[in-house]
Amino acid sequence: MLLRPCHAWLAIGLVLAAAPDPLPAQNELPGLKSETTALGLSILGTVVPFGFTLLTASEETTSIVPGLISLGGLLVGPSLGHFYAGRPVRALVGIGIRTGALVGLAAGFGASWNGNSGGDELMLASAAVGVGVMVWDILGVRGSVRRHNAKLNPARPAVVLTPTIDRRSVGVSGRIAF
Repeated sequence: MLLRPCHAWLAIGLVLAAAPDPLPAQNELPGLKSETTALGLSILGTVVPFGFTLLTASEETTSIVPGLISLGGLLVGPSLGHFYAGRPVRALVGIGIRTGALVGLAAGFGASWNGNSGGDELMLASAAVGVGVMVWDILGVRGSVRRHNAKLNPARPAVVLTPTIDRRSVGVSGRIAF
């Protein structure tokens, strides 16, 4: 069986989603969100619908369902990590911009189809904006999680005392964090 490019992206997304957090101790506090989970949601929410479409679509298929699933992945997928991080406004801004880019792409296609000038340029610009906002949303989910977690656990000075036991002595070690 020949692997398609979507299979590689799907595998990358699954690996990223399954990777452990770099700072697991940070997630011990209740309410904190995981950067890896947010990134995985955005990547998988974008890639999996396209993979599904490529696996299920064929020349004999007349159903529009695979196309609608891909469209949902295109519009909503990159924002899933922001929804997870508790930043719905940030997520909806990305969805809105991608929707506008899709409308511009359709208008450019219509203009080009009718022979009007500027249709090709509008399609190209709309596609660039749509792809750019997809990348911006996916790369921005870690920052959304950090903002969410910073609200729950603001930085403050702390003194941590830890008992130490050695073969010949018992003591206390201290650590000051800012």
